Amino acid sequence: MLIFARELRRNLRSWLVWAGILAVIVIGVMSVYPGVSATQAQLEELLGRLPRDFLVALGLDRLDLSGVLGYYAVKGLIVTLLASSVYAI
Repeated sequence: MLIFARELRRNLRSWLVWAGILAVIVIGVMSVYPGVSATQAQLEELLGRLPRDFLVALGLDRLDLSGVLGYYAVKGLIVTLLASSVYAI
């Protein structure tokens, strides 16, 4: 526990910067949702054209993208990749 507290004190500023950038990314991704939900019919048509194996690999066959939770589940991978790359820098 002592090591954890020491590391937290030493790296608090970089962690706060990373958390702020992550918050901006999440807010940006979620602010796009109203535009996506307005074009839901076109999105379903586009997903219908994709190969079944591709949809299964990304988990899009089990998600309902018309809801907020389905949309965020798909975008969660993108947010995770962006957050980890920002933290790695």
